[in-house]
Amino acid sequence: MNLFQLFDQVADLNTGQRADFMRELAKSDAKRADQLERMLQAEKSGELPEPDKSALLKTAQMIQPATAPAMGDKFGSFTLQSSLGRGGMGEVWLATREAGSAVQQVALKILRVDLRQHEARLRFELEQRLIASLSHPNVARLIDAGKSPDGSPWIALEYVDGTSISDWCVSRRLGVRARVQLMLKVLGAVSHAHEHLIVHRDLKSSNVMVTNDGDPKLLDFGIAKVMGDTQTTATAQRFFSLGSVAPEQYTGERTTVATDIYQLGVLLYELLTGVAPYELDGLSPAQIQAMILDRPPELPSRAISAESAQRGGLPKAAVLSKTLQGDLDRILMYALRKNPTERYRSTHDFARDLQAYLDGLPVLASGQSALYRMRKFLRRHWLPASLVAVTTLSLFALLAQLLMRDAVLTKAREDAISARDVASLERDKARDINGFLLDLFRAASPTASVKKDLPSLVSDAIALELQRQKFQADPNIAIALGKAAIGLGQLDQARALLAALEAFVPSYSLDERRQVQFLQAHLANIEANYDRLSQINRELAKHIASASTEQQVVFIGYVGQTLVNVQPERVLTITALKPLPTQLVALRTRALSKLKRHAEAAALLQEALASNELTPAERLGSMQWLVWALRAQDKSAEALQISTELTALARTQLGANNVRLVPYLNTHAVALEAVNQIDAACAVYDEILTLADLNPKTRSTILLNRVTMGTKQDPITAATEKYLTELARDWATHHRRVRAYLALSDFRIRSTREFPLKASKWPAQDIDPKQLESVQQLEFQSWLWVASNPSADAQEISARLATLAKANSRDVQLRRYLRRLETEL
Repeated sequence: MNLFQLFDQVADLNTGQRADFMRELAKSDAKRADQLERMLQAEKSGELPEPDKSALLKTAQMIQPATAPAMGDKFGSFTLQSSLGRGGMGEVWLATREAGSAVQQVALKILRVDLRQHEARLRFELEQRLIASLSHPNVARLIDAGKSPDGSPWIALEYVDGTSISDWCVSRRLGVRARVQLMLKVLGAVSHAHEHLIVHRDLKSSNVMVTNDGDPKLLDFGIAKVMGDTQTTATAQRFFSLGSVAPEQYTGERTTVATDIYQLGVLLYELLTGVAPYELDGLSPAQIQAMILDRPPELPSRAISAESAQRGGLPKAAVLSKTLQGDLDRILMYALRKNPTERYRSTHDFARDLQAYLDGLPVLASGQSALYRMRKFLRRHWLPASLVAVTTLSLFALLAQLLMRDAVLTKAREDAISARDVASLERDKARDINGFLLDLFRAASPTASVKKDLPSLVSDAIALELQRQKFQADPNIAIALGKAAIGLGQLDQARALLAALEAFVPSYSLDERRQVQFLQAHLANIEANYDRLSQINRELAKHIASASTEQQVVFIGYVGQTLVNVQPERVLTITALKPLPTQLVALRTRALSKLKRHAEAAALLQEALASNELTPAERLGSMQWLVWALRAQDKSAEALQISTELTALARTQLGANNVRLVPYLNTHAVALEAVNQIDAACAVYDEILTLADLNPKTRSTILLNRVTMGTKQDPITAATEKYLTELARDWATHHRRVRAYLALSDFRIRSTREFPLKASKWPAQDIDPKQLESVQQLEFQSWLWVASNPSADAQEISARLATLAKANSRDVQLRRYLRRLETEL
């Protein structure tokens, strides 16, 4: 960077930043630092030096001394009334002109006294000519222009009685759509300038005023240039606003239409997020340069905080983030690309994408894949599209026929085109079918009459795919079918499909490998196989950095699942994202609950459920964990109300006999127990045990819950004894915790029939009371002591029972047992 580029850069810094810059420069180049210091001092006094006989000589030629303008001064037929502000090149005054009884108000811009150099005056006169060539309702129009007696140029512009565009949006708390619509008018004004071969180069909030009627007006063409003008002067560069400067302006490269597009992107970013793309306060010049030239801005949907949303008069952070995700994120990042040639080619393209967003149409910045266009179409026509659900059965049957004819069609194509083209067409076709399948699954109504046939259709499709073995070259159809099988609770079919895919994973592309691994992780998570999930996470970690943002969030979720029970603090660390993705709400809640921070967990869940941003699956998970959080706070009635709504919603979404109902039904049973509806809780567990496809581990857990719950019934039923016998058959294979609960349940059953209680029929060394909860430990040990000390006197037994009763007086079964012992004694 030469001396004059350094001068341009330093001139725009505040005092602290300038001092830091000069210190750094002095360390590396003391001579240049001394030259630059002398230039800055001369500039402050109004006279620039002539180092190296460069082009800077022209900017140092001063015009005749002049005095600063004051109220009452005359410029042409206008009289200065009051100062409106001072900008980079000029002072702006409110001025009036009388014509009979009419008084015309204008904004009169005068070249600053300290800048009335030859080059600056020429640039000001250029501004006069540029504005005179423009005529647009959103550009402040030229009223008059001229020169003062001392030769200084002035411009009389339409007076805009309003506020800057950012202040306007904040004061009226405009929503996202209203701000985009306002920005479209600004784009129209800039486009008009471009059509007249003018690049503005200083588009920022203070240069766009909004009238009381809501019309934006583009101001200040002080550093504008004519397209094709390749000269870049120090005078012009010094007045660039650092917060909105484009990378090519910062380096002194040629500015074009792309420069205005970048600055419009910065302005829209600020309007939609309440913050600038880059936070430059307190940074050194070297840090500012690195940030503007090399570092991409934060995604708008991620840059939002509660404070910035409130400060910007925007909706709540969570709602705003969801609104910006997708199209608006892509549009803004497209406009803010570092390379000018990679941005929108024109303001027309920029405006077209913003209008497409408002209309629900595909946007250019998204690449417009077939799947993307279909999603946008379905959003615009959701009512007709919902009717497609009733034809799901027919569509799947047709798809199966198409797949079976694939071999014949492929042979015909091979006769007409090359083998490489065949492979390309088949891959494209597979991806299209993959997207089609996914859309059908998502759109299918869970209450439609064809729902009962959907699992068999998926099962048939998987069998056909396994027979055809097409996944050897392209796994996309198999992945789609695997997702569908898991979504419908067909875990055995999903396992079979993944097992077939595993042998070919090394030959897949990186993204295809990730998709298969995510499917494996999903299955392992549902089965609570955390050892397997940890292994998959280690493989995913090797190439997760290149994955999409959505996949990275899913990866964080799977890692958190393996940590939440043993290291909940780490889970809080890895999920400390603002805004928190909805996929991670339930996981963060579990970590808070593990740390006994139940009130925080409940507040997080209630906020997420109130936002209406959750997917159906996320809503089920959030409601489930809210039940647990409320129960932990002894809000049993509220917990039961939520769990009742949860089970009804789960049955609607998943179907009456889906194995994926298990966690939601189990939660409902626990909520029923908390309000002493023991019989109803046992009935829920009995329903779970009738579900098909329960894996052995899940069935064992539900059996244990059912037996423990059943021993609180009065009387204890034969079904409870039958379930206890079934579990006891595998005594040797059970964990010590399971053995402790089985022994406790056995004691409870036998205590209703015989007194004093007989000793356990299982080996004492196999039973560890510490595996039980605190109250149950005391209950178990007391019963065991009574059983093993039948000769103890009544006073000793009573004392031990008093201790037990004091520990927990709310347990219905325990109170019943104590009353019976007291009667016997």
